[in-house]
Amino acid sequence: MALAHPALQTTPSADREARILGITAHASGVLGVVPPLAMFVVLRDHDERTAEEARIALNWQLTLGALLVVCVIADVVLTSFLFRVGAFAAVSVLQWMLLLPWAVGAVFAVWAGIRLWRGGTWRYPWAIPFVGADAAAKRRELLAVLDRDTDDEDATAPLATLALWFGVLGGVLGIVFGHLARARIRRTGENGWSTATAGLVIGYAEVAVAALIVVSIVASTAAVAPLAG
Repeated sequence: MALAHPALQTTPSADREARILGITAHASGVLGVVPPLAMFVVLRDHDERTAEEARIALNWQLTLGALLVVCVIADVVLTSFLFRVGAFAAVSVLQWMLLLPWAVGAVFAVWAGIRLWRGGTWRYPWAIPFVGADAAAKRRELLAVLDRDTDDEDATAPLATLALWFGVLGGVLGIVFGHLARARIRRTGENGWSTATAGLVIGYAEVAVAALIVVSIVASTAAVAPLAG
């Protein structure tokens, strides 16, 4: 017999889950624009609080993408000039300019996660609002007009879907969302336990394989180093 699907209550468990999801939306920006984009797209019809944090993080990552384009153009122009004047040493230093957007984004993303963990809020400076604050609300209104049920009892829980996606694509994020999805499914009776478990297993498998690769590289380097000396 299928479990009922009660509305998500404001319990300490739910509040903690919402905080973790908000932190993940921001901190995962270290990996680029894909994690916050996926979270916004999947959760915008289901979890207004997390979708808003994902939207803020997404706008920041898109702003950094625009900055990266500017850096690439500036790098090409300056590199061409330096080659012409023979300043070859400066060219190699100039290439580090391309790391600037990622470095800035990583620092602010981690800081945003820390602020949310402490129970505060964070708004990125200079972020361009590519995705408006009312984007998710307008979509929900449109779905209501079209009489589409966004809370279908047979639908897989959005967090379980994200767990599977991130398990395949990101490993660590698959583990995070797998545990969050299973916790929510236990509390609310949503569908998607097997999907969340699959994302969790794939995530752990990818992390294990990555760890083995790193260990093998380190061991091979340590074995070859004395021979090279």
